[in-house]
This record gives sequence, C-alpha cells and structure tokens, in this order.
Amino acid sequence: MKTRINTVLCFTLAVVMFAATASAQQAPSPPPTTPYGAPIGLEAAKKVMAAAEAEATKNNWAMAIIILDSTGHAVMLHKFDNTQYGSIGVAEDKARSALYYKRPTKVFEDLVAQGGIGLRTLALRNASPLEGGIPLIVETLARGKDVKNPTEPKWLNLHTRMAVELGADVIKTEYSGDTVSMSAVIAQCPIPILVLGGSRDASDDKSLDLVQGAVEAGAAGVFFGRNVFQATDMEGFLRKARQVLDRREAPVARR
Repeated sequence: MKTRINTVLCFTLAVVMFAATASAQQAPSPPPTTPYGAPIGLEAAKKVMAAAEAEATKNNWAMAIIILDSTGHAVMLHKFDNTQYGSIGVAEDKARSALYYKRPTKVFEDLVAQGGIGLRTLALRNASPLEGGIPLIVETLARGKDVKNPTEPKWLNLHTRMAVELGADVIKTEYSGDTVSMSAVIAQCPIPILVLGGSRDASDDKSLDLVQGAVEAGAAGVFFGRNVFQATDMEGFLRKARQVLDRREAPVARR
C-alpha cells in the first residue's frame, strides 16, 4: 500500500469546503476540539518541504519555508537564495499562528481587512494576519497489488491512522461509498476528515450526492477539484454544496 503525503499551501488549486463555517462578516467559528496529534517526523517533513519547494521554484518565489511540529518547534527551515532575512521570522510566525489557532492565517487577514470589530484580531497573541500559514493536511489513499478495493473501510482505517501518527492536522481521503461505513471510519479517527472529490463525476447532481453523503457520515467537509472547476454551473454548484454543508452543525471531537 502506498500513502501519499501532500501539503496544502495558499497556492493549492482545489476547493476546500468545511461544514458550518462562519460568514465573511462574522468572527471565525471556534477551532475544532480535537487533539493535536503526534509531532510530524523528519521523513514526513522532508516530503512536505519538497512539495512546497517545487511549487515555489515553479512560480519563481524567493521565500522561506518552515515546518513546525505539533509542539510548536521547528522541524525544517529552508530559505531560497536572495530571500530577505525578514521572511524567516514571518514564515515562523505564520506557521505558529496556524498551529496555535488551528486555522489558516488567511482567516485573520480577512478579519483585519473587514475593519471594525475585526481589528481586535491584531491584539491576539501569536495570531499572524498574513496569508500563508496553514495546518497540515495529509492525503491518504490505499494503492498496491494487495488492494482490490481502495475505499474498503479496513484500508481507510489503516491509512488515516498512519496520517494521525505522522502528525497530520486534517486528513483528506476517499469516500467509502456509503454513509454507514464512512461514519465508522470517521468515528475512529481523532482528527477531522475531508472527503475527496476524486475523478469528475457524471453530473453535478452526482457530486452533490457525494457532498450529502460526506455530511451524513460526519465528515468535516469536502476537498474538491475537477468536480468544481468542470461543473456545468460552477457558481451554482458551489452554492448548492454550501447549502448542504450548512444544514448541520460543525463537527465536534469524537474522542
């Protein structure tokens, strides 16, 4: 079996929709009451760093990239040539903010941009109002000669547990095919799970059925790419998906 590990930075081309998120004019919802999990190990951090460096190189970004573990300590720090020294501290502030508050730093940037009561965000200790700091999202998939059905619960349980032990904050993985078995997988995982959209569905309605199944199973949300960008009516699809996700309360810790 092969487990793929990715990091989601501000440049990731995907749509992540969480259940019951706050509106643009409201304070952000409370962070998930879930444990931080095990600190990320060096080998996993190397893979995350390689993905981040590849994206920065492709876009010709001179930047500093830092990976913190769940205790707030640095595991890896890489600085591209000719990057300003100030970026090192900024990168660490963003990463620590995402870790301490369990949310991307863009949440704070948006609150400050709103003005008014949102400006009180500036008084929060270790809350960086600069986009770029993110929790670690790990994608796990079962693949290999022994895997006949990659969405079988036994495989989902195995590789989601591996992601937890590697230090993930959030997991994105495949849907089991039904709400009962997916609910059991989610119940055994101590951190939030996002359901992947996968290949383009036959219709927008089919994709919405997947969103509905994810919600009923207790997933934290969905992680869609081509099912959004190739939708017949992208804006309409997003609106309907948002309505499905908002019809129930935000997920709480399961254990």
